[in-house]
Amino acid sequence: MKIAAVETISVKVPFTFGGAPTGYGGRNWTTNNILLVKVQTDTGLTGWGEAFCYGCTDAVRGALQSMIAPIVVGRDARDIAKLSYLPLHRLLGGAGQTSLPAYASLLKYRDPECVAARTKQAIAEGYMYIKLHETEEAEVRAAREAAGNLPIMVDTNCPWTPEQARHMTLKLRPYDLHWLEEPIFPPEDFQAIARLRAGTGVAMAAGENNCTAFQFRDMLAANAVDYAQPSVTKVGGVTEFLKVAALADAAGVSLMPHSPYFGPGFLATLHLTAARGQPGALVERYHMDLEASLYGRLIDPVSGAFAVPDGPGLGRDPDPDVIKTYGA
Repeated sequence: MKIAAVETISVKVPFTFGGAPTGYGGRNWTTNNILLVKVQTDTGLTGWGEAFCYGCTDAVRGALQSMIAPIVVGRDARDIAKLSYLPLHRLLGGAGQTSLPAYASLLKYRDPECVAARTKQAIAEGYMYIKLHETEEAEVRAAREAAGNLPIMVDTNCPWTPEQARHMTLKLRPYDLHWLEEPIFPPEDFQAIARLRAGTGVAMAAGENNCTAFQFRDMLAANAVDYAQPSVTKVGGVTEFLKVAALADAAGVSLMPHSPYFGPGFLATLHLTAARGQPGALVERYHMDLEASLYGRLIDPVSGAFAVPDGPGLGRDPDPDVIKTYGA
């Protein structure tokens, strides 16, 4: 069985999140951008994947079409279908999990009142863990007061120098963070993160910007984190993700995948997490209200937990009507 064609499909779904649109690279986010990769074989089988794009859809799409597709077309597709059409988590060994705890990953508000309101809303929806994307104490305080004793995490997206990070981490420490995520720029300064972790006693998380198992090896060797956060759409797919998982296990570090996605990358994260059966593992869900979903209600947790798909492969094909309506 050989790969016959590789097609990229850009989907842009409008969303709201209870705040004013923000973004980076000179563009505010008003749509959730998903770059689907459709792979067809000469036997009629079709597989779906996702390429990380966010604000660089055109560039990633161009690279796939002009650099990747010409290389892979005609090559062996490794017939997964021969393995009884099992869901991915079963193919990876499985752990008997049919649902996975979710955490609400709030977008950035820069407004304590909005943070408090969205925290309360997420808790009312059944989430038992809340993650912020804020960099100021006032917003973290507001979330802590709204969440009570429930765990809160703070993802700062690499804003500080090591000294600034130490100052801010000590200010945030009284709010009992479940973890502090990517506090230092550049994100690959693992030694600086390790010093921050050791000097403040605050649990650290990082890894969404690591692109290979080698970077995770270096991060873990530095004792930089309590939680390693590989992103299956960035790190090289399922195979490289499993290498990272093995490294984290050997280092005694919890794996907490980065997965603020709504395409195949989200489904892959569910399967990978379910296959491991790791106690305390959580699945990230951007706390936004999408106008449409490629997978219906599968992207929405019920009572704070996601259902693990049980169909073959990733468990669900994207809705063709959504692709037709929101294709860009």
